[in-house]
Amino acid sequence: MTDIEHRITELTEKYQWAIRGEHHKDRDCHWAIVKEWSYGDAPTYHVDHEGYLHEWDGPKSFPDSTAAHAALLQFLHESLEDITTWEDE
Repeated sequence: MTDIEHRITELTEKYQWAIRGEHHKDRDCHWAIVKEWSYGDAPTYHVDHEGYLHEWDGPKSFPDSTAAHAALLQFLHESLEDITTWEDE
C-alpha cells in the first residue's frame, strides 16, 4: 500500500466512526477510484462515492491515479471537517 493509500484508509476509518451516530446507509462507507479505458484513449481515473451524507461532486475524471488519490484525500478531509461542524452545533 502506498503512503497516500494508507492515509486514505485511515481517513475512511475515521469517517466511518465519525458518522456512526448519524442516520446513514452502508454506501456512506464505500469509496473507490476507478480506472477506465474508453474508445482507445489513454485511461482516466474517477473518484466514486455515492453516500447519502456526502456525495462526490468533484471533477468527473483525472488524468492519472496520483491526481485521483489526492482528490479523494482532500474530499475525505473536507467531509470529516463537515462532520466536526455537525458535532459542534
